[in-house]
Amino acid sequence: MAVAFNGTVHALNRRGRFGSGPQRDGHSVADDCADVVALMDLAGARFLFGYSYGGLVTLPATAAGVAARLRTRAVQGPPRRGDDPAPP
Repeated sequence: MAVAFNGTVHALNRRGRFGSGPQRDGHSVADDCADVVALMDLAGARFLFGYSYGGLVTLPATAAGVAARLRTRAVQGPPRRGDDPAPP
């Protein structure tokens, strides 16, 4: 992916997975969104891509204050959550 847009790719290891550290009780999508926003702030990222669960996190993360500075946001195959309304 980095070659396609001539940039740096940062991959976030979610808490409690892949040796990234413990996941606290009550961990939520909102916590993962906050982690994405923090990583984007640290890296100065202007592109955001989310696949599967990452897509589910990408959508609210962009609403959490990073949308204004993004050049591109892409989402592929986010799962539907049972409490979300059906798409139009």
